[in-house]
Amino acid sequence: MRRTRGFTLTELLIALAVLVIFADAAGHVFFAVEKSYSDLADYDAHSSTLNAALARLRIDCWNAKMLDVQTRTVRLQTSAGKQIVWLIADDQSMQRTQDGQTTNYDSAGHGLSFSHDGALLLVASDVSGGVRNVPMVSQAKMLAEAKP
Repeated sequence: MRRTRGFTLTELLIALAVLVIFADAAGHVFFAVEKSYSDLADYDAHSSTLNAALARLRIDCWNAKMLDVQTRTVRLQTSAGKQIVWLIADDQSMQRTQDGQTTNYDSAGHGLSFSHDGALLLVASDVSGGVRNVPMVSQAKMLAEAKP
């Protein structure tokens, strides 16, 4: 009678093939999770930059007594007579220039455009499938328009 004390070569090759299939699947899952995490980090950085730019623009607009609005440029004049220019650059960054100093908000202008309606500056966003307007009010201009 013959005793078998191990696995045959065929059984070992089948086990190795199953192990390779599981390792390959695990690798794909790992890289998919890594890409998702990287995309989420990029989105978070973009969102933070956009929020900072819109907060600063909202303050500038609130204090503006004059608005000159084009699709990619807004020129504001404060009640103190200072000129502030906001620009959506070709590289999709937003730039704020005041007194010769420029602040750059990288990629914050992606999908944005400017328009206005009286004392409202509207920042239109068409990134998320539909156009959304973010209104920003000029207090001085609103009060000037309210006077008879």
